[in-house]
Amino acid sequence: MLKHLLSIALIISFVSASSAETIKSPLVGVWRVNSVSVQSNSQETFKPLGEHPHGYVVFTKGGHMALVFVTDNRLSPAATPTDAEAASLFRTLNAFDGTYRIEGKNKFLLHVEDAWLPSWTGADQHREFKISGRQLTVVSRAKNPNTGQDVVITVASERIE
Repeated sequence: MLKHLLSIALIISFVSASSAETIKSPLVGVWRVNSVSVQSNSQETFKPLGEHPHGYVVFTKGGHMALVFVTDNRLSPAATPTDAEAASLFRTLNAFDGTYRIEGKNKFLLHVEDAWLPSWTGADQHREFKISGRQLTVVSRAKNPNTGQDVVITVASERIE
């Protein structure tokens, strides 16, 4: 699946580079996720994808992005997962794609076009980012889809391309 996601992002970058304004930002590239943490209003922090999640975020120079993150302890069910296994697999991933635009020095606006969580589709999401060397930190404020509680989500990634 990840290879397909990266292939699609690469195709999008070639198409969009010729048809859209080119984004010149250090955000453009392929980033491998190192950690995902969520902090609640009570300042409690947890790692919903485990200590060592897997996945990538791709930002193209044409203004498209795609990501897929999975937990570090995902089970491998039979060729055709049972309903319970399918539900578990769904709960152990996060994936979406869309377009983005840079806003100011360290912010971007993401317009979600497709998402693992259908309620995100069509939504605009604001993100703050910081790049230090090969490290990218993205911070977003959101509602926890399970509890409705306000949370701060921090994703740390390392540039690989």
